[in-house]
Amino acid sequence: MGTKLVIVESPAKARAIQRYLGKGYDVKASMGHVLDLPKKDGIKIEKVDGKFVFTPILKPITKKEKIIKELNKASQKADAIYLAPDPDREGEAIAYHIASILNHPNVHRVLFHEITKDAVKAAFEKPREIDTNLVNSQQARRILDRIVGFDVSQLLWEKVARGLSAGRVQTVALRLLAEREREIKKFEPKESWSITAELSKGKTEFEAKLHQIDGKKVSIANKSKAKKIVEDLKVDDLIITKLKESERKRNPVPPFITSTLQQEASRRIGFSVAATMRTAQALYEGVDLEDEGPTGLITYMRTDSVRVSDASIEDARKYIKNELGDKFLPKVPRKYKTKKSAQDAHEAIRPTSVARTPKEMAKYLDRRALKLYKLIWSRFVASQCTSAIFKSVSIDLETGKYLFRATGSKVKFKGFLKVLEDGRDEDGKADTTQKLPTLVEGEKPTLHRYTPEQHFTQPPPRFSEATLVKALEEKGIGRPSTYAMIIQTLKNRKYTFAEKKRLIPTDLGMSVSDLLIAAFPDIFDVGFTSDMEEGLDNVEEGKSDWQEVLGNFYDKFTNEMSNAEKTMPNLKAGIKTEHICPDCSSNLLLRYGKMGRFFACPKYPDCTTTFEVSEDKDGKLLKIAKPEFDDKCPKCESKMLFKRSRFGAFLACSTYPDCRGVIPLKKIGEHEYEVEPVEIITRSCPECGSEMEAKRSRYGRFIACSTYPDCTGSLPYLMNVKCPSPDCEDGGLCERQSKRGTYYPCIKYPDCKFRSYNFPVVETCPTCKAPTMFKVKGELRCGVPECEGTLPDPEAEAEEKRVAEED
Repeated sequence: MGTKLVIVESPAKARAIQRYLGKGYDVKASMGHVLDLPKKDGIKIEKVDGKFVFTPILKPITKKEKIIKELNKASQKADAIYLAPDPDREGEAIAYHIASILNHPNVHRVLFHEITKDAVKAAFEKPREIDTNLVNSQQARRILDRIVGFDVSQLLWEKVARGLSAGRVQTVALRLLAEREREIKKFEPKESWSITAELSKGKTEFEAKLHQIDGKKVSIANKSKAKKIVEDLKVDDLIITKLKESERKRNPVPPFITSTLQQEASRRIGFSVAATMRTAQALYEGVDLEDEGPTGLITYMRTDSVRVSDASIEDARKYIKNELGDKFLPKVPRKYKTKKSAQDAHEAIRPTSVARTPKEMAKYLDRRALKLYKLIWSRFVASQCTSAIFKSVSIDLETGKYLFRATGSKVKFKGFLKVLEDGRDEDGKADTTQKLPTLVEGEKPTLHRYTPEQHFTQPPPRFSEATLVKALEEKGIGRPSTYAMIIQTLKNRKYTFAEKKRLIPTDLGMSVSDLLIAAFPDIFDVGFTSDMEEGLDNVEEGKSDWQEVLGNFYDKFTNEMSNAEKTMPNLKAGIKTEHICPDCSSNLLLRYGKMGRFFACPKYPDCTTTFEVSEDKDGKLLKIAKPEFDDKCPKCESKMLFKRSRFGAFLACSTYPDCRGVIPLKKIGEHEYEVEPVEIITRSCPECGSEMEAKRSRYGRFIACSTYPDCTGSLPYLMNVKCPSPDCEDGGLCERQSKRGTYYPCIKYPDCKFRSYNFPVVETCPTCKAPTMFKVKGELRCGVPECEGTLPDPEAEAEEKRVAEED
């Protein structure tokens, strides 16, 4: 009797399922997709009876040929094949492709949404056929993305620069970033003033804001008006004329779906969208538990439904009753309504068992995985708890024609907040209400002072990864499972970069966005992209034909593509502008280079005049003259020239290459720089004894002999922090660069092999007294592997508070 071949996506999943199924089953991993569209000639497009017909030409992925051979060999010995890739359209397509390759007469599709013994066995008891609607949906998306991505990217290569890319959803996401950046540039702040009465009763201090004057809402436009009101207010005390108490409920939020998990993981534990999905995948695939063996800890993490099973609800209610008490358990189980646009194919993201508490799982998970698991576990349990109850107080205080109002609240009953501690409302805004003393009408609290305060309206904040995900979801652009890849692509293409957790579009990103939106007004329109997503979802649900959806799109796309080839300006050749070259009076050309757009003289190389490009608030391009500095070369006293490289701006000796003197510059504004203080290096060159100076290369900072190139002596760039390894007596950390980024190894390598990719700081570990700790996701952690000592990171806490206030 032959075996039953089971094919999953990952080796981790294969090991777990092999143990669940036991003898008679051979479980193998496909390692994801085995077939894909080749880069060239991957799609055959022809017209039949006036309609476009699309035929994907799928071929084995080069690196998967060995895996395909192994699967073929195993299938020949099997009586039946069970295809068990992930339960989504990508998984369905993988199953379909494998089935077409193996061509076995007895093929089944099995689905499980959590990797636990019971869930897997139940899935094998009810196998089904491959869902062609899901396959067609995936196939349509892949073809659509390939058509847009390949053809439009080729156009960018021809018109702008090689290596650029466009994408059906990627470009619309970039458009949101670019449009927000222009909103910020156009924003004109408006001044206003508020007046606060600082009061107290006993030891409790509180504040009241000026709310009305003569029964009308307060609007104080400038300092003189605020000053006049304060002078008028000094006459009388404030008396309480009205006191209102009320209760309000805050209901728990639903369990996580993909997008809300990405947003909350970013907001609360500082994870990037990509890190969230990687960590969630590991939790889904599971860990080896002592009594249970390999077990998935959460359900499938790509979902847009808040639905959960009745069994899991009972699981949560049992825990709440036993651990928290009856007061925290609602009489009726909570049910949450999924959005109409959701596919509802899978449950919400939840723990596979509430009994596996974060405390219990701590010994199996690393810090990152434990943080995310705790977030998922707490959110799910909280979703089945009673509401939190707040007591709110509003107090009106009057003096003459002026009415001040003080508000405060306190938790009367924690409810779900017992599990999900978070001082924010459901919209993510922090609860900033104050604690008020016990007061009664007619009472006069002690008045200390009136304080006027100036305010300015603020521009909309730049997107963070979390808020971009939220915007994409709200507008129906793309799907949550693709957001991590989209954001990473925008970063990889240098269209955007992250600064203090905010995504800032680069000049390249702004330029590409402008060019593509002008050339493809419909294809990269937010509404059109959203409608396309709906059409593709209809294919998945069997409501629309995938060929028809593709045909409607392609008809519009070919028209816009033809127009774009004619009308898109060629930045490689340069675009003539109204700006005049000051050296030869020619009209400057707008061109694009490695550092972004720039104005250049058309008479190059005879005239080498160039200018940086900036935009005013209306989007008009301005030329920015290179900043001038009076500094002389530190080596030969010659004139210094302003230069820029991928490492930043600097001053270079005008006699280069005869003299290689440089002075580093620090950016202090959009186009402003200042000379950075010269770093004093006290060590002498180990080769010739000359002075040494700090340098930067693609491998990071280092210390080099000042007589280079005559002497090539160099030393590592020391971080002035001790090596935390307990086996290293007098080692120190230096800075190095690798493909993964900057890292900090011990200078005694290879004798000491300590290294960390986290930034080191001089801080003594409170647990093991190691001399150095490292900045890791909002906290300081000990560098000794077996020590779990942590401290709060003051800089991270301050930044998190600022970002939360902006959002």
